[in-house]
Amino acid sequence: MDRFLTVFEVATLFRVSDRTIYTWIDEGVIRCIKIKDKSAVRIPASEIERLVQEVLEVPPTKLSAQRKKRLLENLIKSLR
Repeated sequence: MDRFLTVFEVATLFRVSDRTIYTWIDEGVIRCIKIKDKSAVRIPASEIERLVQEVLEVPPTKLSAQRKKRLLENLIKSLR
């Protein structure tokens, strides 16, 4: 079974605001599960892993290798 994260947890992982995560959800960058009868969403850990893989495929000129490595390490730590 997949672990689910809150918008706040994902924002913390990527070091962006909650609003950025909601924008990514609205734009289809991150898939989420909406909780019925609540205005809350949860994001599967597998979705974060997919997004990290996409980030790792960004050409080095767009994102430094060291930044990619730090991002990936932080995400892996938080998903354990």
